[in-house]
Amino acid sequence: MMRRLVDVAAGLLSGFDKDKAFEAIYKDATTEPSDADKSGQFGRIALQEYLSKGYAPSNHPDVKRFAGEQSASLTLNYNLADACASLAAEALGKADVANQLRGRSRSFRSIFDNETKYFRAKRTNGDWDRQLDPIAWGDGFTEAAAAQYRFDAPQDVPGLVELMGGKTEFCKKVTEMFESSPDFKVGTYGTVIHEMEEARSLGSQFGLGRYAHNNQPVHHVLYVAVMGGCTSFAQKMLRRVMADLYTESGWSGDEDTGEMSSWYVLSALGLYSLVPGSDDLVLGSPEVLSAKLSIPGRPVLAIQAPGNTAETVYVTGATLNRQPLGDVVKYSSLAKAGGELTFQMSSSTG
Repeated sequence: MMRRLVDVAAGLLSGFDKDKAFEAIYKDATTEPSDADKSGQFGRIALQEYLSKGYAPSNHPDVKRFAGEQSASLTLNYNLADACASLAAEALGKADVANQLRGRSRSFRSIFDNETKYFRAKRTNGDWDRQLDPIAWGDGFTEAAAAQYRFDAPQDVPGLVELMGGKTEFCKKVTEMFESSPDFKVGTYGTVIHEMEEARSLGSQFGLGRYAHNNQPVHHVLYVAVMGGCTSFAQKMLRRVMADLYTESGWSGDEDTGEMSSWYVLSALGLYSLVPGSDDLVLGSPEVLSAKLSIPGRPVLAIQAPGNTAETVYVTGATLNRQPLGDVVKYSSLAKAGGELTFQMSSSTG
């Protein structure tokens, strides 16, 4: 729901009251849950600490009450939500609010461990919550471990790359995710949940390591890799995920409000919305030969990938109406201009 509100306020969807949409977004970003809210779902848990310290402390009583052992995920989710809200504010001409929220969206640095290069849960006094075990589920994270959340700053990929030590080190860590053992520990979950078993099975059967595509926490990773400069590796792995995990016999995890099918449809078209509210669509590696997208009242967009096969997983160039593109294309350009988006495909990176 928040994603739809952001897209409305940012002008990516029409037929809604943009100001009302942003009013709801901003209220959620600047209000703590009320005493009457027994779920903690409305507003920001530990908001004052998040604003002053840059993170939701693992030992904060409301974090314990509402989020359990998931404070690092909470902080990372708040950061992405703030980035999205800043885009909506900017689109509505609220420059000061946009700058405020954009600044908040970069506080993921406060829970990044410069020694291990992982995000970690942190206590109120600034100490790490517990000894790091990258494969222990929970331990600050929701339905995954630190290994799956390692690249969870899609709103500021250059900042994440810098924290990792530059492009070369960043790409090494992306590759490491796919080459590591898929084994897990139950961590603070205390027991095995089905997502753990699914993740291990996928990693072992399809050579995906710790890339647990059966659940949401990693769905952005390969597109973060594109934006971080690991383009060829990301394209190869995107096509492997599409070919191996989306088949007639089923998918790799729960459909949770359309997350699996939407990932596949966008990826098969060679496009991905990495940050809600952003006009940028990241270019991946399309699985289709051709497709046509039609939005009522707007020109048709034709997507072409001539000669595309299971072996031609690398994109050597892309154009929109014969104009060359980089790693992204503007949604507004696609929706308003239509025309032809063409991918040049190859079986080699050269």
